[in-house]
Amino acid sequence: MNAGKGTDERQVAHGYYREHLFMEAREKADIRARFSTHAEREGYKLGKIFEEKVESVPAAFRDLVDAVLADHARAVVVPSLTHFAVLGHPIRVRDDIESALHVAVLVSDPRP
Repeated sequence: MNAGKGTDERQVAHGYYREHLFMEAREKADIRARFSTHAEREGYKLGKIFEEKVESVPAAFRDLVDAVLADHARAVVVPSLTHFAVLGHPIRVRDDIESALHVAVLVSDPRP
């Protein structure tokens, strides 16, 4: 951060998580808070957060990819790699994201 100009020059990290059928507002708020904390801890500023709805997979993922490219984001934050499971094998999806988009995938919650 450049204190003299008051601008935040950290690189952007966008968030992505998959909603589950019984997800409550409190759980969503917790995920969003962890994204912000984790991104900051890793030296990024949190950009947009994309919530994958049960009924519209993979719409939010497509929006995430578009935003990463448009915003020149340098990372994607997820609660765990299992949030990629609706898209394919989570490790393969992570590897594909990292190699195709040239971003880091950050896991905000070490729990499985």
